[in-house]
Amino acid sequence: MRRHHPLTTFSIAILLAFAFAVEWVVVMTITLPRTDLAHGQSPFQDPLVFPVMSVLASIAGVVTFPFLHFAVRDRELRQAVPILAGTVALAILVLTPLNAGVGFAGSFVAYGVGLWIARRCAGLLVLPGHCTRCGYDRRIGPTTGRCPECGNP
Repeated sequence: MRRHHPLTTFSIAILLAFAFAVEWVVVMTITLPRTDLAHGQSPFQDPLVFPVMSVLASIAGVVTFPFLHFAVRDRELRQAVPILAGTVALAILVLTPLNAGVGFAGSFVAYGVGLWIARRCAGLLVLPGHCTRCGYDRRIGPTTGRCPECGNP
């Protein structure tokens, strides 16, 4: 099985970080108490929100990139990324209304949990006739009982 190029997983890490940052800002803005001066404003009405969010999202993307790359480097991205994105998005949606700081910190915990789930689930989703360890198409070539690519029984 081919491994993903680091630039691919880096791009995904940055895009996910920006998507999660936008979600966090929107959920936080919508759930502000009436006593807050920003209550009722649109999420990016304040001119400093987007630049600060962009810097923090960029840092988060760079920090989470190695974890993403090594967790899914030999997994199918079409299976792993939606699992990760759904886990973190759900955590932000549930935790941010409780407390903005808990939502922010909880998103990183959920990222780790999402990577673990994605690693486990994407590893289980193997095409019929392919090796469960490396993904090699075992329908091709001799059937010796072992994968000719990695030796897995």
